[in-house]
Amino acid sequence: MAGQWYATLTGLGDLVPAEMRRSALKKVYDNNVMKFGKGEMGAANGMGPDGTIITTNQQVQEVWTGATFSVAALMLSEGLKDEAYRTAWGVYNVVWDKKGYWFRTPEAYQLDGMYRASMYMRPGSIWSMEMMGDRATANKAAPIPAAAVAAGK
Repeated sequence: MAGQWYATLTGLGDLVPAEMRRSALKKVYDNNVMKFGKGEMGAANGMGPDGTIITTNQQVQEVWTGATFSVAALMLSEGLKDEAYRTAWGVYNVVWDKKGYWFRTPEAYQLDGMYRASMYMRPGSIWSMEMMGDRATANKAAPIPAAAVAAGK
């Protein structure tokens, strides 16, 4: 879905058929968001088909803040507004409200709140929510032209 997020953000179009995107995003929301940390922490990287946390390595047991914002932005672009904001809210809830990381937003954190790589840049992907949300509000008009993205518009 990362490739589709970037393609949507830059106006490159569909890489994955629309119904498959929505289905995958709903599954991510149901399993990786709502079944991880009571739905209050963002999107976990790895969840089994039955909704259990995969424990084969450290990174699948984490929420990556930037990836969570990217998934939320793609949800917005697909009209899944409630799911998008609930997903992004999980990062706010951990980073700002519960753990007090504030202006040290980490790359990743685990269910117990342990984090790594504070002041990481990837959480800047939250701005893609703004871009895709604006476009979705304007009735899912044409994709954002790549030239406008490059120019920062």
